[in-house]
Order: sequence, then structure tokens, then C-alpha cells
Amino acid sequence: MTGISTMAEAIALAPSLTKDQLIVVNASGRGEKDLFITMNKFQPEALQSYIKTLQK
Repeated sequence: MTGISTMAEAIALAPSLTKDQLIVVNASGRGEKDLFITMNKFQPEALQSYIKTLQK
């Protein structure tokens, strides 16, 4: 999807979500460079586990 169609989809989807649900839209292009920032925020244990596998 292009950036604008992704934003449009998120805006269309938002009203159907509950207040405790969220939508994460990557607007920077390539998502892999933001993955670790997002993991650190939402899944810090998984990130630490992944880092340990890299250190072996």
C-alpha cells in the first residue's frame, strides 16, 4: 500500500475500534528501521530475547 492509502485505511478502520485498541501506521517508508523502537515500547521482553540470540 502507498502511504496515503494506508492512512486512509487507518482512518476508515478507527471508528470500529474500542478505546483500548490502537492502530500503528508506519509512515516512514521502510518498517524494519522502526521495528526495534516499536518492540521496545510494546514487547520489551521479546526485544531482549531477540538481542540475546544475536549475541550468541
